[in-house]
Amino acid sequence: MRALALFLLFSFIFPTLDSCLSQLGIDFVAYASCDREKLIWSVRDGRFIHYYTVLKPICVDVTTVDLCSPKTNSTFLFAYSNDISTDKVKEFAESSLENYRHEKSPHFTTLANFRLDVNQGEEETIEYHSDFDVWKSSLLSKLPDPSIGYSDPDVGSDVLQFISKYLNNTQAPICGSRIFILLKRYPNEEDISSLVAIIKKYRVGVYTAISSNSSGGQHPETMVKLAVQTNGLAFYHDERSTKFTGGNTPFFSSDSLVYSINMDTGQSVTSGYLRGGESEYIMIMRYLYNDTTMDTMQIRIYTLG
Repeated sequence: MRALALFLLFSFIFPTLDSCLSQLGIDFVAYASCDREKLIWSVRDGRFIHYYTVLKPICVDVTTVDLCSPKTNSTFLFAYSNDISTDKVKEFAESSLENYRHEKSPHFTTLANFRLDVNQGEEETIEYHSDFDVWKSSLLSKLPDPSIGYSDPDVGSDVLQFISKYLNNTQAPICGSRIFILLKRYPNEEDISSLVAIIKKYRVGVYTAISSNSSGGQHPETMVKLAVQTNGLAFYHDERSTKFTGGNTPFFSSDSLVYSINMDTGQSVTSGYLRGGESEYIMIMRYLYNDTTMDTMQIRIYTLG
């Protein structure tokens, strides 16, 4: 729990000064701060500082409550498009997951999986598990199946609806959770404002590996905007490689985000300065961007463990 500085802005009545200013047509506003331990108000009227122990305005305890910490038990959710190659997802579940097994943070007490972009009568359900091997078996039992996919490239992905569904679930912890998505079909929606607010409130990390060879949908930039606005990460990948699955993100390790910045590529040289705790960290990054279009560079710094 972090207490914030308590500052109140209110109209305050000083009989002499207020009446004089009112006659001149000037609105009189005072700034007051409250010392909750000494029970003393400090009032600044623009000319002097006045101290009072009894005032009509109420000293409000304004605090923010952290809904979770980086170590609070939470959920890791892996989602993948039904349009992705069956062999690729199977290879990932059988091989790559085993390599990542020892890296799984103990605070991810729930492991979940979901298959995106399925064209069938019944809606796919998000499956939740407490055991790694059961989770892995669940992935292998729901591999991409072309026979229940969309053939129409105009149909957009249901990835945003899936994220919203997860954020409203009552089966698994949401705050501090991490969602990793393999996306081949792009969403058609552009408005993500309500989704962004919920993701930020519950500190959910959304990491999306976007196929550079889309199977449909109109707006790949939607997922990039979602990452930029929520301190997540979105990147394009070549489906011929499986290295994209975890190498660019913390995946389900115990690493925690400590610094995030998004920079528009408009200069040949950019430097950043970061100060944290009692130490100072200097980050200088130099890059060349040879393109006529603007892009956004996503910089994320994580703790190690």
